[in-house]
Amino acid sequence: MKQLKFFSVIPAATVVCVAAGSFMSCASAQEGTGFVKPADIKSLPESAKEAQKTAPPRASTSKLAVALPEPVKRILPNGLTVLVLENHAAPVVAVRAYVRTGSIYEGEHLGAGISHLFEHVLGEGTTKQSKQQLDDEVQAIGGQSNAYTSYDVTVYHLTTAAQYFRRALDITADELQNATFPDKEVKTQIGVIHKEMNMGADDPDSELYKLFYNTAFQVHPVRYPVIGYPEIFDKLTREDIVNYYKTHYTPDNTVISIAGDVNANTAIDAAEAAFKSWERRAPVTPTLPAEPTQTTRRRAILEKDIRQTYMMMGWHTVPLQHPDLYALDVLAQIVGGGESSRLVRVLREKQNLVTAISAWSSTPNYNAGIFAIRAEMPPGNLPKVGTAIWNETTKLWTEKVTPEELHAAKRQIESTFIFNNQDVAEQAEQIAYDELGTGDPTFSRSYVERIKAVTAEQVMAAAKKYLTRDGFSTALVVPKGQGDKFSASTTRANVKPPQMVTLPNGMRLIIRENHVSPTVSIVAQGLGGARLEPATKPGVANMFAELLTRSTRAHSYEEIAAKVDAMGGTLSSFSGYNSWGIDSAWLSHDWRTGFHLVVQAMLQPTFTNDDLSRVQQQTLAALQQQDDEPEIAAGLLLRRTFFGNHPYGRTPLGTPYSVRTIKREDLVDFWKKVMLPKDIVLSVYGDVDAGEVRRLAEEQFRSFNRTGKLPPPPAPPLALAQFTTTEVKKPGIKQAVLYYGYPGIDIRNADRYAIDVLDAALSGSNLPGGRLHARLRDNQLVYYVHAYDSPGLDPGMFVVYAGTNKDQVDEVKSIITEEIKKVREADISAEELERAKSMAISADAIEKQSNSAQARVSTGDELFGLGYRNGDSYAERINAITLEDVRRVAEKYLRSDSAAFAVVQPE
Repeated sequence: MKQLKFFSVIPAATVVCVAAGSFMSCASAQEGTGFVKPADIKSLPESAKEAQKTAPPRASTSKLAVALPEPVKRILPNGLTVLVLENHAAPVVAVRAYVRTGSIYEGEHLGAGISHLFEHVLGEGTTKQSKQQLDDEVQAIGGQSNAYTSYDVTVYHLTTAAQYFRRALDITADELQNATFPDKEVKTQIGVIHKEMNMGADDPDSELYKLFYNTAFQVHPVRYPVIGYPEIFDKLTREDIVNYYKTHYTPDNTVISIAGDVNANTAIDAAEAAFKSWERRAPVTPTLPAEPTQTTRRRAILEKDIRQTYMMMGWHTVPLQHPDLYALDVLAQIVGGGESSRLVRVLREKQNLVTAISAWSSTPNYNAGIFAIRAEMPPGNLPKVGTAIWNETTKLWTEKVTPEELHAAKRQIESTFIFNNQDVAEQAEQIAYDELGTGDPTFSRSYVERIKAVTAEQVMAAAKKYLTRDGFSTALVVPKGQGDKFSASTTRANVKPPQMVTLPNGMRLIIRENHVSPTVSIVAQGLGGARLEPATKPGVANMFAELLTRSTRAHSYEEIAAKVDAMGGTLSSFSGYNSWGIDSAWLSHDWRTGFHLVVQAMLQPTFTNDDLSRVQQQTLAALQQQDDEPEIAAGLLLRRTFFGNHPYGRTPLGTPYSVRTIKREDLVDFWKKVMLPKDIVLSVYGDVDAGEVRRLAEEQFRSFNRTGKLPPPPAPPLALAQFTTTEVKKPGIKQAVLYYGYPGIDIRNADRYAIDVLDAALSGSNLPGGRLHARLRDNQLVYYVHAYDSPGLDPGMFVVYAGTNKDQVDEVKSIITEEIKKVREADISAEELERAKSMAISADAIEKQSNSAQARVSTGDELFGLGYRNGDSYAERINAITLEDVRRVAEKYLRSDSAAFAVVQPE
């Protein structure tokens, strides 16, 4: 049997069938999602190359491209798109049909491989010709016929001498429009496909790619193999085939691409004549679900009767239209695109850990891009290979690639593209994929020029952005009996307990390594806030904190904002009643830069008059907003009523008068008084090395040795002598907001745990629930009702608040008073107590999930004298609370004779 020499340039993840007369042989491969650039050919395993000669999704402005005219595009009256690219270098023409019927668009048949089935059966006979007649006609024109199916398209193509163009076009048109799917031939091809499936199951590479995509994608249909699963495939019926043909093989869903020694206008006229009877029908193209962001590592292992271990690891990246694809292509070439690439040099040639290794970037026209690394190795080398790959990857985050590497990678991509776009079949493929992906058949003409424009900085940025420490997937195909050895992670421990060190200047540093997520939170907190600001300058503590992160001696406000935004991080400052602080969060590869910005904000703020003026205006607006919002206004009214002249009795923002009169000298003076090392705690939580953090902190704070004493705190607030009520009526509002304030505790008081349980029993814990919610919200008396404990360095308040209608205020007040009285009398069941404890424990755990939340809690606990590990025992202390404890704290603190009531309601 004659074997054809021609192989088409085939997109990744394809099933390929090569036809010679009536003979058709197929091979399957899974090498990525959609388009893989020609440079990737060099790095593919030999077993995949023949079936995987991958198509470049974009072209270049190379001499080849410039020499050819732009393709001509016409949309025919029935919706069919026809593309023609004239190339008169040789008397050859390629006629190719692209139908958007890849495996990701199979809808109700996902996983069946019905698109691939059509690749086998479409040419088995038409209403005009039998299978034998079609085969005879292909041979009569010396045609080289081929077909393949990928994730997003099924392609039929025929290359022949230019003189036979119209006959080739007629063959293609007849098969697309008039297929009959004879039962005998369909059954034959089903048997062929079963053999193809068995062949794929025997191939470690094919199994590796299937395993990888099924692991990396949890929702997107690219997770299903193009060829389908046997158990789903076998359920397809003839009715399914005919319906799929009618709904998917439509003119609007098809692109005819012609390249070669033809006249463009004549070829389009011929196509219009050949397809004039193809009736326009609305195609069925299912909407592709968006793949959720992957934030954790995934690993899947398959054991086979083999000797080598096969590994594929990859990260989610971008679709075809994204500008980062050019830097990713260059990065892939440098990492593993050729014999001089980093992974080949280090892992194969220098360390002799692998027998083959490669990398590529796949950027399809649907959002399922992947940057992948594939390796083959002796089984025992896998842990070392993983470590070596990470060593090379982490270098890319912080070190620019060399000019020599960058130049070589660009030249390799360019030359490979040119060599893989020399014949008319490849050129027809290129313009078709440009059209399918972007609607512009010339989209790729600038590909090489854009590759040439990629900088070392862009390559490093792409590595930092996409090749993250987490959020990647690994698939392993290993020898039988080896799976258990690799099921556990070979990386370092994900989470370590926090540790605290005291720096030489007395500042405390808390570090926790948490490698579960590639994020780092840096929090600095010091004693201060409204409690320590001058009584004559209310609001100075808040304004001091606001200006810390605006500008420093090294950077202006605009420069800081640009830096933070460019890294996708956050940097903010705060000031409350008891402390000031800086809160920041960064991706793990940017934390060092973030650390420098935090240090500069602490030690080198400039407090410029321009910044001061802007913050004054913003603060005055915030004060007006507080008065505009009934909930905030009622809360502040309660504070004034309960705490009187103590700093806890006012908003930390200050007063309109004080805000206007604060000068730069006031801010500098307050900064000097509170920025003392011994009164500051710094926490770094996340994907860091503790030793590196400590060394960097010691270096950055080496000259920070200021001494002094904090301003003296005010006298503790006086208890109210009687129940005190304050009311404000505001025009223009519809709801009434009422607040109760009961005597509270300071932050070091051990009663806080019993009060937390009391809070949960009354109103839930952070979420609506408990008695008050059941009686008030469930009976439609309030929109919201809640309680919370507000301790400080001085005794605070226990607060109950609710929002209701004006005419229901008295009823709401009565129910709240009744429920407070019940808990003071220990009217709580054992079941209710356990439920309250569970709510408190769960709320605490949920609140402290992120690195940022954990850093804030440990920083505050250490600063306020509780110890940075105080939160570790929260659940244990809550579980120890008894009914007697709840009764005791309710009776002690929920005292109406020392309580305050404030209400803001409509006029």
